[in-house]
Amino acid sequence: MTPTPHCDISDINCLIYLKGNELMNSGTGFYKKDKDEFIANLHAGFKQNRAIIFDSKIYHCSLQFNEDTASRYVMSNFFNYEV
Repeated sequence: MTPTPHCDISDINCLIYLKGNELMNSGTGFYKKDKDEFIANLHAGFKQNRAIIFDSKIYHCSLQFNEDTASRYVMSNFFNYEV
């Protein structure tokens, strides 16, 4: 499989890792877009009860396209600045 970087339509994303094996490749990767190419910039490995909060406009994707990965449960929370 290949990575599928994307942006979300919300302003803020709060991703909470709930349950799974604590593996680097079960986490989330962050990317920069350079012309038509996505370049890996940062990654957060999966660790139970870890929360990562980031600007939803940053390209990101699951790292579960690699071989050394496992299933996981996450909770995605999306927030907007407008009331």
